[in-house]
Amino acid sequence: MQVKIDAIGHKGHAIANIDGRPAYIPFALPNEIVEISSKDNGYILERIIEPSASRVKPSCQHFTKCGACIAQHMHTDFYDEWKKSNLTYALQQHDIDKTIDDYIGFDVSKRDVNCRRRIKIAAKRTKKSVMIGYHKAESHDIIPLDHCPIITKNIMQVIPQLAEFIKPMMSRKGISYISISDYSGALEIALDNVKYEHNYDEINYVNEKSVELNLARLVINDELILQRKDLFETFNTVKVSPVAGGFMQAVKAAETSMSDYVIKHLQAVKGDIVDLFAGIGTFSFALAKSHKITAFDSDKFAIEALSEGYNRSGGDVSIKLKQVTATARDLFRRPLFKDELNKFAAAIIDPPRAGAEAQVKQLCDSKINQIVYISCNANSFGRDAKKLIAAGFKIEHLAAIDQFKYSSHLELVAYLTRD
Repeated sequence: MQVKIDAIGHKGHAIANIDGRPAYIPFALPNEIVEISSKDNGYILERIIEPSASRVKPSCQHFTKCGACIAQHMHTDFYDEWKKSNLTYALQQHDIDKTIDDYIGFDVSKRDVNCRRRIKIAAKRTKKSVMIGYHKAESHDIIPLDHCPIITKNIMQVIPQLAEFIKPMMSRKGISYISISDYSGALEIALDNVKYEHNYDEINYVNEKSVELNLARLVINDELILQRKDLFETFNTVKVSPVAGGFMQAVKAAETSMSDYVIKHLQAVKGDIVDLFAGIGTFSFALAKSHKITAFDSDKFAIEALSEGYNRSGGDVSIKLKQVTATARDLFRRPLFKDELNKFAAAIIDPPRAGAEAQVKQLCDSKINQIVYISCNANSFGRDAKKLIAAGFKIEHLAAIDQFKYSSHLELVAYLTRD
């Protein structure tokens, strides 16, 4: 069947009209004439008859097969506009009419690749070895990973060596998962859904293999098994040891851009600042040289790492920090109440994808009049921002950061104020 593509959706699928209904076709572009076939209540792109001027050659041989990327066929200009339109559209669904003030993207022609320092891949036993890679698009099948233009070279180099390592720990049924984090060249491997019972032979085995692979840290089934090297991430010259198997921003350059916006918007604030969903202090330390910071997060291990980083920096005379206080607290079940918030002049908030509905309600009722809201989910941000706007806030500045290359996801930093 031949169809003409009318538009592109927020998830990257092209949209055509078939029998009066929208049909969603992966890897096609607006104004293209394509040949498609139907499969499993959906459509497959079989052939491009008339390509769009915005189509480019993908940078990866696995594109369209691997489920990690959806947009390598888009020219940079088209891609950037598509990403920005997704954010604008998401905000409009919450009656927020706000243009994007800054967009930090990337240019394929300048080879701005190999930047992602945190990935999760799948592994499955075969008769002879182990297949490791990303899941195939819309499938549980695995595409063997021998090349990836997104991840760091350090991660890519270790992947071929992991099959032999994890094979003895895998069942012949089911799928195991491997998370790899690159901390400035020091690698952490986290294995999930593997067999490990802490017996003598297993302990010796993982220790020998970790030395052989030059791993800094190994986590198995959410348990720290060994750490051979100190791991640190630096936030505004403050060194913090990340939590084993914990969260960090996927791309260092994106993290730095977000921190720069936090500094830009709040460095002139007169008074103390609260950091909500602070993690290990990514944004707390952005302002810790100029302001007293009180940080909260539900992850007690992240809070411990933040506190240790602050205490360690106290012994370095070249790093002059104000007081940083960190407390473990579930901000979903027990948000900071308005009376607790009223002693702060401004707030930083960086919640998980679900947003922070309960905490935002308290911010609305508080006396705080400056907020930097960081989000990886435009929809939950739009919901929360709508409540803040109703409480008198205005989005003064909105920055979009393309941290997740070739995907539909976009990071944002919003600066909100009220009189």
